[in-house]
Amino acid sequence: MGLPFFKPFSSLLWVLLFMLMTISCDQREVPKTETKKTETSTTSMEEPIIEMPEYSILNEDVYDVPSKTQVTLNVLVSGKISKIGLTNLLNRLYSKTQDRSGFKYHSHPTHIGIYAYTNKEYAQAGLGQWIAMLLKIGEEGKPEITINERQVAQIGAKPEEKFGLPEDTRKRIWAELIEAERRATREAEQRYPLPDPLKSNYSASYAGKQLEKQSELSSFLNEKYEKEIAKKYGLTREQLNEIAIEAVTKDWPYPADDW
Repeated sequence: MGLPFFKPFSSLLWVLLFMLMTISCDQREVPKTETKKTETSTTSMEEPIIEMPEYSILNEDVYDVPSKTQVTLNVLVSGKISKIGLTNLLNRLYSKTQDRSGFKYHSHPTHIGIYAYTNKEYAQAGLGQWIAMLLKIGEEGKPEITINERQVAQIGAKPEEKFGLPEDTRKRIWAELIEAERRATREAEQRYPLPDPLKSNYSASYAGKQLEKQSELSSFLNEKYEKEIAKKYGLTREQLNEIAIEAVTKDWPYPADDW
């Protein structure tokens, strides 16, 4: 199972997204289970506190070949969500998955990936917008859990109004900005297609010129479509940029790319 393929986005959004993903995803060792003491008149005993959110399995993928047996789970979480709860849930799902057998090439999974999402939009976007994930790579590998601190910080946050627009409208504007950028890229690629490198008359110089033209046309069209969005909602370009920054900061879902 390969890494996800990302469609091109503007340089500003990519830089913002990369910086935020780098500084706000908390990778940690698996913590010990919390316990509490329950006193009785005759003895003292420890009972484990298992805090976990509710969950359902969105989908499962099994890739079983001689080199590895990989199981990938995408789960939808709801209810009471916290870092310790997410950690407990991922550990429980990992234990169940690791104990599975009946595969053709290995007795148990050698690779495990478990991704937790707070809504289906995040999962369908295919851009790694999970709130928590667990990865175990190789038979001797150990499971590592990463928590998306930005999404955790947004749990229970009260929606704000900005530029006279509610948050739901700003999210819709964000989705339209992404769609506009994708549309500009598609149209530029169709206008200036790249030559097939497997053909005998392939020219690296010509391919470079086509790429230049693609980039110029894509930028021109994207600016044109952004102006149309700004006019539609009565906003300035600066306000559109602020909405884009807010979207990346708060980890709003990217719309799925059906192209």
